[in-house]
Amino acid sequence: MHENLIEATGGRSLPDPLWRLLKSLLTLHRLGGCIMGASPEAGVVDHLGQTFVIPI
Repeated sequence: MHENLIEATGGRSLPDPLWRLLKSLLTLHRLGGCIMGASPEAGVVDHLGQTFVIPI
């Protein structure tokens, strides 16, 4: 499926050097992210990806 999606979007599949060497995958999110948590004290978003409302 991954290869089909790459082809459909005009992308290019490249081998992951970590998989070849360590049999481990690494995924980076280049745009950053928010910590998921059960409460505002533990994270920015809940399990649905919705932000907690923090009183100002």
